[in-house]
Amino acid sequence: MMKATNLSQVMYLDNGALAGLTQEQYQKILRVQREKFFAEMGEQIRSIFEQIKAEKIGQKPDWDKFTELVKKAVEEILEDNRK
Repeated sequence: MMKATNLSQVMYLDNGALAGLTQEQYQKILRVQREKFFAEMGEQIRSIFEQIKAEKIGQKPDWDKFTELVKKAVEEILEDNRK
């Protein structure tokens, strides 16, 4: 899990980095960051979680659930960065 967390560090922004943006601008930046992250790191993240699932449960991961969890985590990171 720490490998996945470390890979996600590129999603963190400096405090106040998104201050003064409209909701539309904020959503666009969020979408672009998310797409860029998954384009660059998606396979590594997928591999990490496949290994975890195989070792812990022996079942293939549910990628829809995983994607939703990652999306929520990224949104929370960005929300925290706005504070």
